[in-house]
Amino acid sequence: MKGDSGLSGRFEGGVINVDSKFNGRGLVFRRNRIRNFFDGVHLTPWTVDNARTNEIDFYENIIDGCIDDFVEADGDSRNVRIFDNYMNRSLSGISVAQALDGPTFIMYNVIGNCGMVPASQRPGSESAGYPFKTNGGNGEETGSGPF
Repeated sequence: MKGDSGLSGRFEGGVINVDSKFNGRGLVFRRNRIRNFFDGVHLTPWTVDNARTNEIDFYENIIDGCIDDFVEADGDSRNVRIFDNYMNRSLSGISVAQALDGPTFIMYNVIGNCGMVPASQRPGSESAGYPFKTNGGNGEETGSGPF
């Protein structure tokens, strides 16, 4: 799959979006080239329809030039594995803000030049760029799994 929207920043979307109605296991996303989207991929859905994905592998992909996140692994997930990817130029790298239920494994990735997109370069911007987004909040529904 090769993605190059030419529409970066016009909508918050990614090349791969696991739908909230999907309730299954065994998804594999491998050897894709993704360029110039708002987000690269959305691997996990939120709690709509009580869907829960599990056993998702995302590996050997190249993602370049995302306005927000390379990978969003926020929401309900079990055994999501993100490994051996090359990611360059974004606001932030991999978002697990918040990955509920878990675990989410992130290993052996190259994540470079976070904060190197126009959204983070504006004067007065507080978006400095970081490889992992882990912000959350109080309460079971916003933390990383049950307390």
